[in-house]
Amino acid sequence: MENIVIYKDERFYPAFPSIAKLQNGELIVGFREAPQRTLGIHRFYTHTDSELKAVMVCSKDNGKSWGERR
Repeated sequence: MENIVIYKDERFYPAFPSIAKLQNGELIVGFREAPQRTLGIHRFYTHTDSELKAVMVCSKDNGKSWGERR
């Protein structure tokens, strides 16, 4: 078994991923993304942030590599 990071951005907190496979074999992972916030020296985030966005990443090689967030 191998772990593959499909998305990482220190500025955001991803949550609630869902994956789908299209008829052409492409994999799509959709998720919510909230900005990381700071309060003094502490980071915090919430999946109910007012700047929450729905985003996705795609793979055309059965999950071996993943494209940029869209």
